[in-house]
Amino acid sequence: MAALFPIFKGQDESRHYNSIQYLNEPAEKNWNIIKKPSEPYSEDRKIKFYTYNFSEEIRKTAQSTNSEAVFTPEDYDRMNFSDGFLGKNENEITDKKWDPYNKIYPPDIAGKSLYHKTVALIDKALYRENILIRYFSIRIFSVFLGMLCILLAYLIAKNIGLTSKQSLLIAAIISFHPKFSIYLTNINYDAFLIPSFFAFTLAGVSILGKGLNWKNGLIISTSLMIALFTKGTGVILFPVFFGLIMFHSYEIKKSKRFKTYLASSTILLIVLFLIFNSQYKISGLISVSPYTNKSSSEIIVSLEKYLSKTFLKITSPHADYWGDIDWVRNDYSEHLINIIWFAQIVALIGLVMFLFRKHKPDFLPEKKYVVFLFGIWFVLQFGIRFFDWKYSLSDPDLDVGTSGRYFLPAITSHIILIFTGLGMILKKEKYLDIALKIGLILIFIFFMHVIFNTIIPQFYL
Repeated sequence: MAALFPIFKGQDESRHYNSIQYLNEPAEKNWNIIKKPSEPYSEDRKIKFYTYNFSEEIRKTAQSTNSEAVFTPEDYDRMNFSDGFLGKNENEITDKKWDPYNKIYPPDIAGKSLYHKTVALIDKALYRENILIRYFSIRIFSVFLGMLCILLAYLIAKNIGLTSKQSLLIAAIISFHPKFSIYLTNINYDAFLIPSFFAFTLAGVSILGKGLNWKNGLIISTSLMIALFTKGTGVILFPVFFGLIMFHSYEIKKSKRFKTYLASSTILLIVLFLIFNSQYKISGLISVSPYTNKSSSEIIVSLEKYLSKTFLKITSPHADYWGDIDWVRNDYSEHLINIIWFAQIVALIGLVMFLFRKHKPDFLPEKKYVVFLFGIWFVLQFGIRFFDWKYSLSDPDLDVGTSGRYFLPAITSHIILIFTGLGMILKKEKYLDIALKIGLILIFIFFMHVIFNTIIPQFYL
């Protein structure tokens, strides 16, 4: 997947790579700088590299590879970037004729997150190489992060009480999830955010099962910090983290270790809060609140409009989340998406039965794990939609509607919840094993469909 997508064709990859190059610029900028205000974002502008304040190397490489050609999915155009075995103008690109720094200011960047600072080290270490080697080396680094995610998904499933085979099947389903695979092979800060959520989830189930110790305490605090310093989405893990601390406090309140635990957890919370405050100032939190400068009636009306708009678009982020790429006229993805919809509805019924009945099948996880995984899924859903609503408050004419990719950090929790619900309906472990195998076969078929019927024809035929 990392090799299939041509350069700059991943989600916002050009902006993220420009952020990396910007971080690697010399402190003394001894070249001519052109002042040019950034143009407002628009659907028309996002495919035209010459309108962005990118580095000369990015702009010229995009021009040489035909990456800035107008791409209209409605017309089913092909990108035509190849020239026989070589890419179009590949020799010109590998000659390194263009400077890898910004000559137009202010540069269009995606920030200076922990992810950008980390992969900037890879780009800097390979500074003697051409852009193709540097660029795809960072993509390969994302692949290793994706491999880490698969391992963490297996460990999460195993630690909540599923068998090794069931855990392996869940990890395999996630590994062939088309959208997950796309994002864990791209240059994008989600390549850091997603594994940090997975690690946080693993530490959380470990705390629920074994209590807080130095290992899972270190993992959960480290993963929380990585998430915070990678993307603002990491903020939503704080209420889950606080809930875990409160749950564990309740569990050991009669223990002799209670005072020691209470003191150490309080110190940990204070330290993490200070780190959080250094990244996102309290005043900044207040300023992004939708209640700022808005009357109660305006807020209620805005919320009603937002909910009505997003309800009508509920199928769009769902299809995008599962990996539907609407590039072809005869797309069979929607049939597989419909099967997933049906399975989720059945699973939801099973989850309600699971949570409200006193007894559950022995082969399913304990309720505390399911509630925790639901909490991870819920806070991500709520947080993403909250900020989407916030933006609609600032611009009432904004075309609201969240992209499905924003919900990928909770994909492990989501998949486990689906099969827990199905297991409750099916009642027997052998039927759950069959459901997991069917799920793997279906997601594998979907994955192959996306590659061979969508991506390859779009870029190579």
